[in-house]
Amino acid sequence: MSEFTFRLALLFFPGIISAILVEKLVTTQTWSDFRFALNALVLGLSCYMFYALGLAAILQHWPPNVSLFSALGNGQPISYEEVLTVTAIAPLIAFAVSYVIDHHWLNRFAKRWGISKRFGDRDVWSYTFNSSDISNYWVVVRDFDRDLAFEGWANAYAETADENEILLTDVKVYRSSSSEFLYEIESVYLKRKKDDLTIEFRKG
Repeated sequence: MSEFTFRLALLFFPGIISAILVEKLVTTQTWSDFRFALNALVLGLSCYMFYALGLAAILQHWPPNVSLFSALGNGQPISYEEVLTVTAIAPLIAFAVSYVIDHHWLNRFAKRWGISKRFGDRDVWSYTFNSSDISNYWVVVRDFDRDLAFEGWANAYAETADENEILLTDVKVYRSSSSEFLYEIESVYLKRKKDDLTIEFRKG
């Protein structure tokens, strides 16, 4: 590995940490290698930007200076203390970015001003179960193929409709066609084909 490649890797390192955390924390499609590298670059530069702004505010010196950027071009010694400090900032940037993405701030802003009507989630399944509007509701999952209805609290669910999985707790099972009570169980895990289930939400 050349000296320049090593210095460039140090520049990417905080961004790689941030990108890994964001990918783990946010419900999203699997990133391609190109998208991961691009996100790592953007997040890494953000880490260095916040570090430089914070340092400039503390030292009351403008413009801010990042020694690693200078070291990339003219071969100056690398400040490993600076790299470690920026790397420590990386999780904070990742948490902030994940919060903004997960709460759909961009989509909410766009909808507020009539720029876009997209709600931000990958599909209606994700939108429904991530909505705070149904936090006080229990669900009735109807399995028409088996003529069963499962009534209970949605404790866990798949991130997208592609998986179509749901875990119910405090479950009562009925005959769907006649509403005949069959039995009660603490929890049940359901995974069915998309066309076999209908989920109803009832206020608790």
